[in-house]
Amino acid sequence: MIDDGMYQTEALDTTETVAILGIYTKKMPEFSDELLEALNAIISGPPGAALRQTSLGQFGRTDPVATFKVIGRSFCLAFESSDAAAAWTSKMNYGEFAGEGAQFCPMQNSSHRVRLPETLDHFVRYVSEGQIISDGAGGLKLSPANPDNYGRFEMGYGRASDGRELLSVWVERVCKRLRGELIYRTAAHPDFI
Repeated sequence: MIDDGMYQTEALDTTETVAILGIYTKKMPEFSDELLEALNAIISGPPGAALRQTSLGQFGRTDPVATFKVIGRSFCLAFESSDAAAAWTSKMNYGEFAGEGAQFCPMQNSSHRVRLPETLDHFVRYVSEGQIISDGAGGLKLSPANPDNYGRFEMGYGRASDGRELLSVWVERVCKRLRGELIYRTAAHPDFI
């Protein structure tokens, strides 16, 4: 049993440092090798900017590696160490997605907690529900089983009249940010670099 003061859940059969993103009690979506490869190609984020290297270096890593994995019936984010998990959390929360709210994840084999910024939390939910799949060419796309609906996915984006945009547009923007192809901006931090 994992009891980290916030969450109680069954311990996974692993010695790796993991953040547990989803535990499936019913049908689990298919996490193909192609999907996991496409996710793992971007989830560590772009190499850290020089101004963030010092703060990330306190954890002994300036470019921490995160890896999506399926362990038993759980969808997880694995790290090579507790300090790598802390460095990745710092990079995502105070660099790549600064200014957003965040959700804590249940952790195993770690003295640090992982906080998923709001954007990544929503992105992971779409993945864990099978709505984002591999496009077969190393990228990601919406599952054909799910309609490309208009919604308010992120404040400050979308149509001027109502703030709505297509889900596929939001997914592509998140992927571009994680690949370092787009500088992150939010309504709260329009000039963030």
